[in-house]
Amino acid sequence: MTKIMKSVGEPLLRLYNNSVLRMVRDIFPEHVWFPWRFSQTPRFWWNDKNNQKFFLEEEILPALQRMYPDNESDRLSLFYNITVKILLDHGGLSLYNLYKKNVWNMLSSVFPHHTFYVWKFRFIHAPRGYWDDPNAQRQFIEWLARELNIPSPNALRTLNENDAQIAAERWYSLSSDVIEAKGGKSLMIYIVRGQ
Repeated sequence: MTKIMKSVGEPLLRLYNNSVLRMVRDIFPEHVWFPWRFSQTPRFWWNDKNNQKFFLEEEILPALQRMYPDNESDRLSLFYNITVKILLDHGGLSLYNLYKKNVWNMLSSVFPHHTFYVWKFRFIHAPRGYWDDPNAQRQFIEWLARELNIPSPNALRTLNENDAQIAAERWYSLSSDVIEAKGGKSLMIYIVRGQ
């Protein structure tokens, strides 16, 4: 059998520059082929954002949907459950390396019209230096205010005196447990360590 494959298979593959993917795409164009499932993806394939999105939507999202079938929010929110293991087990090593092993940057780059909040990821930590940016800190506080239905610190000055005092009291009584439960643990650690 191996002799037959060598005599027939190799010349056939040479017609397609030794690319099994090119060969099967040409011979079976009606089928959707997943390049990352072959032993090698075409050179520079991962550099194309459309290919990255294709992989994440067709491979990773379905895997996450199988793992978290009760997720009722938008599909992209499933990515908050991603792990490096899931990404690598499904053929995403090259993509992971392309983004210097930073899953949050990868998702933010591939889906630029969706805001991924780094603190909402269950298994991925904020990138080194993320909390150094005062805008990132502010974004978390403003998001937390919306989540807890408290006027943001900036909004306090627009309220009448009584409402501003009530809102301020809610901020004063906010516990570290609540902040941690909402994903702010790494920010609290950053602040406690003195930045």
